[in-house]
Amino acid sequence: MRVAQGSARKPRQPARHHSEMAPTPASPDTGAPSDPDPALDHNDRLEAIYAANRQGLYSLALTVCGDPERAEDAIQEAFARLFAGRGRNARDLTAYAFAAVRNAAYDQLRRRRHERNEPVSVFAATAVAPAGGLSDDTDDHALLKRAVDALPDAEREVVVLHIYAGLGFTRIADSLDAPISTVHSRYRRALERLRAQMAEVVLA
Repeated sequence: MRVAQGSARKPRQPARHHSEMAPTPASPDTGAPSDPDPALDHNDRLEAIYAANRQGLYSLALTVCGDPERAEDAIQEAFARLFAGRGRNARDLTAYAFAAVRNAAYDQLRRRRHERNEPVSVFAATAVAPAGGLSDDTDDHALLKRAVDALPDAEREVVVLHIYAGLGFTRIADSLDAPISTVHSRYRRALERLRAQMAEVVLA
């Protein structure tokens, strides 16, 4: 399958089937993986970014719009625009791609507001697991999933981007167009909420 082309060159389309993809490992604050070689063609750089971050991009889209199919559509729309030339001069094309997918996911969310569908967990139909963390089939991980889903939207986005997409805080700040101090604060508050929820269950 291919992204709808807007030029003579026919760009490849990011593949679907995110449930079969392994999660990207967590990264240090510099962000990982690094941006592709700037000497590469714009579309080749996008291909590399998608290949390295496809699960994280899907997790972000899903946590925003709460619907697997619309999350897929958001990625398709965002990358179609990127392949058409948007972001060509971006300082950090990886962060720009995450921002583009996030914006497209919010567009999808606005389109589905008249629908009555319940939001789907960010973990629905994915292979997402905390990098270096708990096995997906443990009771603790099931509890952690519910706790992450219950976070306020802004905090959940940072958690998904850092722990599940493997982005560093600098790149997250660029992706969200937010000060890095705000990103740190959201992440800290999210961890406090998660610890409190896990502790409540342990002590219950």
